[in-house]
Amino acid sequence: MNLFRRKKAFRTFKATPDKTKGLQLLIKSMEKMYQEMLRFEQDYLSKAEDVHPVHEASRKNLLHYLSLRSQDVREMQGQLGNLGLSRLGKAESHVLASTIAIINNLCRMNGQEDLILASPELSIAEGKKTLHQHTESLFGPASPHRPVSIMVTQPTAAAETFALANQMIKSGMNVARINCAHDGEEIWAQLIQNVKKAAEKNFNHCKVFMDLAGPKLRTGAIARGKEVFKLKTKKSETGLLIEPLEVLLVEEFRHEHPQAQIPLGVIVHELKSGQRITFKDFRGRKRSMKIFKNSDEQVYGLLKRNTYIYSQMLVKIWEEKSLIKSIHIGKIPALEQNILLEKGDELILHLEEIAGAPAQTDSQGNLIHAAHISCPLPELYKDVKKGEAVLLDDGKIEAEIRSVSNTKGEIQLQITYAEEGGAKLKAEKGINLPESDLHLNGLTTKDRKDLEFIVQHAQAVNFSFVNNAQDVKDLIAEFNRLGADEDLGIVLKIETQKAYRNLPAILMEAMKRKNIGVMIARGDLAVECGWKHLAQVQEEITRLCAAAHVPIIWATQVLETAAKKGRPSRAEISDAALGQQTECVMLNKGPYIIGAIQILDEILTSMAGRQEKKAPMLPLLNYSK
Repeated sequence: MNLFRRKKAFRTFKATPDKTKGLQLLIKSMEKMYQEMLRFEQDYLSKAEDVHPVHEASRKNLLHYLSLRSQDVREMQGQLGNLGLSRLGKAESHVLASTIAIINNLCRMNGQEDLILASPELSIAEGKKTLHQHTESLFGPASPHRPVSIMVTQPTAAAETFALANQMIKSGMNVARINCAHDGEEIWAQLIQNVKKAAEKNFNHCKVFMDLAGPKLRTGAIARGKEVFKLKTKKSETGLLIEPLEVLLVEEFRHEHPQAQIPLGVIVHELKSGQRITFKDFRGRKRSMKIFKNSDEQVYGLLKRNTYIYSQMLVKIWEEKSLIKSIHIGKIPALEQNILLEKGDELILHLEEIAGAPAQTDSQGNLIHAAHISCPLPELYKDVKKGEAVLLDDGKIEAEIRSVSNTKGEIQLQITYAEEGGAKLKAEKGINLPESDLHLNGLTTKDRKDLEFIVQHAQAVNFSFVNNAQDVKDLIAEFNRLGADEDLGIVLKIETQKAYRNLPAILMEAMKRKNIGVMIARGDLAVECGWKHLAQVQEEITRLCAAAHVPIIWATQVLETAAKKGRPSRAEISDAALGQQTECVMLNKGPYIIGAIQILDEILTSMAGRQEKKAPMLPLLNYSK
């Protein structure tokens, strides 16, 4: 069914000395626009399937908004603004009611009686109230001091320790996000248990949303390097030590932990302040650390020189001049390797799941084997064509397809852009194909399996790589097969051009469920649509969702520097403040996530009551036909 037909622009009056004639023309144009909204609604509903009762009025309002946006109304908006009337710029949640109010205000200005028009199903106040009700139903009640919820991606460490989940709840987390692309059911269950326990302890409310992994359009593994980790001390510009490095002595190495550390096994609990540890590092350099315990009984060693520790490194523990014990330390994670790519280089994408590697050359610099990396998604090798663009790692590397081999499962790329000096491509980095027509099924075999766990434990599913209404229909069919609770929500992650173009149809299909939301996945969306179009695209998504009374999650790189390094940039603070225009803001995991939650809570609290959704001008809106 075609929801997005184009119609001719409504006639509006031009500047004229005869004000009465101008008002009459404007009234007729507005009345015609009103009648078109009703016709558009009836035409669609006569052929459409039913939706959940809570969305019936919202679906009609979305249809009225699509009718409004089927033309460029900016000239009409200017004329209404000059008369001191509403310009429909904030009417998304109550389109028909606002249109009727404007028409009758124009009539009164022209000395006419109000036109007899059908009463709108949603008043202006009811339109705003409906979005609030849908938001609370999906996310639960927000914190009392701010209307916007905070969603936080759960790190694996939050399954290992209750304290981390407890700190997140206390700092302001309202929704815990678990990404099914990582870990497994055992870890997920422990994460959920800790979140629930923390919510109860703090007399708080926290829902659990789980992301389906979706089709894996990411780079595969790269051959790992040596099991070495650098402990770096702080030095002045002249190379003098500023202060010793405090190295945390632990049982097992935790790579996501921000603290410099050495894994010593269970003996760490026997260490005492004043003892020393000596060893030779990876380079054969002699190193020594003095041990001390802090007030929380955590054990540290003071290191005065840069050191490279490695798996099974031999260390000796001393008390004064007596050797107490010699042991080998635990396993150190292998160094993450990368593939350095420069403009003009060749890169092979392959279906076979073998570790990627940089290009190999002979002693004269002649190429023996091109750099290669896997992308284990069969559809990719069937749908792409020579000459199409491929973007890697959020567009940091750009390439063009030079050849495709379906039989081998290989795509030959030539790098067309990389920063000066080359760009490093790592494992698990995104692959975007903005010019390709990929026929990807929204639900993979893994997703269907993961849903069996999700419907039993989560309050909503974050639906990755949804591209059309059929994808939503497939997910709802899985819900029905698994006997999912009526309240189990769907969050539609809009991260491709196709999903953006099909958003109205996607929303209409999703309205068959009670609780629905939209996540603006700005990272992939920016790469797909181009950075210069991102602001426009996310603005249009926001408007469409407001018209459908669907709450929005503001996602991707919000306070990323704060979460990873402990201090936000100025730009990040401004970006986080824009989250006040949505119903939920998502933070990704990082070593300093607690501080990032606290910063976001403060920003959203300070913005509460100071900002509403903007009043935009409304040019023609482009949809899929």
